[in-house]
Amino acid sequence: MVMRLSCVAFLTLLAAPAFAEMVALPKGGQDVSLPGFSVRSPGKPWLMLDGLPNQTKDHSVRGEFKTIFGTGAAASGGPLAGLFGARNDSTSIVEIGAFVAPVEARDPQALMALLKGHMQKRIDVEATERSRLTLLWSNISDATVNGASCVRWEAVYEDRGVPHHENEAFTLTMHRLMCSHPEFPAFLVRIDFSTRLAPGTKPFVPESDGLGVLDSLKFTHLGFRVNVIPVGDTPQFLTEADGSVWVAYGGDDGKVARIDPKTRAVTATIPVGKTPVGITADASGVWVANVDGDTVSRIDAKTNKVVATIPTPRRPAVILSGAGSIWVTASGAGSVLRIHPENNSVVEIHGAGKEPTGMTFADGLIYVTDYQSDRIARIDPATNSVSGKLSGAKFSNYILSDGRYLWLNHQGKTPSVLRLDPAVPDAAPVVFTKSLDYKPTGMASWRDRLWVANWAGATISRLDPRSPDAAGEFLPVGYAPFGILAAQGALWVTVLGINAVVRLAPDR
Repeated sequence: MVMRLSCVAFLTLLAAPAFAEMVALPKGGQDVSLPGFSVRSPGKPWLMLDGLPNQTKDHSVRGEFKTIFGTGAAASGGPLAGLFGARNDSTSIVEIGAFVAPVEARDPQALMALLKGHMQKRIDVEATERSRLTLLWSNISDATVNGASCVRWEAVYEDRGVPHHENEAFTLTMHRLMCSHPEFPAFLVRIDFSTRLAPGTKPFVPESDGLGVLDSLKFTHLGFRVNVIPVGDTPQFLTEADGSVWVAYGGDDGKVARIDPKTRAVTATIPVGKTPVGITADASGVWVANVDGDTVSRIDAKTNKVVATIPTPRRPAVILSGAGSIWVTASGAGSVLRIHPENNSVVEIHGAGKEPTGMTFADGLIYVTDYQSDRIARIDPATNSVSGKLSGAKFSNYILSDGRYLWLNHQGKTPSVLRLDPAVPDAAPVVFTKSLDYKPTGMASWRDRLWVANWAGATISRLDPRSPDAAGEFLPVGYAPFGILAAQGALWVTVLGINAVVRLAPDR
């Protein structure tokens, strides 16, 4: 159940082979929209790189929203077979990207320092990775583009390492723009325009083509303010208790962070068991399922101390409170556990499936998904037994009740969310597939919308729960969002790619 983030490198196109489809752009260019912003592309003979490896439905590549345009010296003569091919002749490229950074800037000077810091960091990294380049000239300056605070960087390099052009000195000219979204201070947009010119080659792309893309940047209204609260490695699920937001994190070095929703600061860090994933709360305290420790930790919310460590069957993952007890899915044992807070005693309930994972409480009953089948077990707390089953979604590890319907994620080939009516158990589920990314995981019902964390992308989806055919929206939060909690007038999202909790609050 625990979601981990692998160390991966972002795609680099300046020296990449031709591995994706090149899509022709119209003569006058076209508007290209990514979550939170848009640009105007160059026109013919430029091409847009489409179908990037690992590109997901929210246009993100491993957490970075990205689009790339390119053209080459042979553009007027037909297809650009050599643009990213073996010859590596003169080319021009515009790369548009954006990402969520684990930082927060509340004043203009701090924001500008943040942008310059990120810009300089990228320049320094490139200097070490591109040993074949010799810097001839460079300049960083402040800028404003369509109301956004930005930093511009311009540079000229000598490039003597172009494949198939040994000992030839190409000239690489770079123009880079980095801006912070006016509503999302931690959402940074970067546009690069570069031209690599072979010696003796007449310039083949008007400078205005690439610079025009930089200057066309526009930000779309998202309606939310974002705060990024760093917590630590592999943040998982969240809960609300005693006026605070609590998040399980830490992997093998398991911890729980307590966050003050007013100051948005971590006020306590509490060691728990190995690989905490699920977390819930009731009047007796905060409860944490430690999936690799085969234990449940009980925290006293008044003292921020672990007051009990309860052994469990294998791989306790999801945990919730209801019917006066704490309920845990032991996915490795194929059972559901009921813990009585009065004495921490454990009752094991079988029959919920081979790999019980997702769990919710509705109308006095416990509903449990089985990741290996489409069956949803219904447990009656009065008898501690499975009293019935519904048909739902296979590959589901999350289930949510909004008071009327049950909502399940589906992590199969076609990412989707299913809506079930438990009052009509034989009815077919209503399937939502639009505006969802791969591996949807955590869900929350908030402000008349269903919010879904797209774990294999970099967004959360905002869906209309009444209309499966309506197009939803993507909001950028960073690579690998996992858990979602609606609490304290905001939406809280754990994001593995930045080891942080992202807080979204309405701007009005």
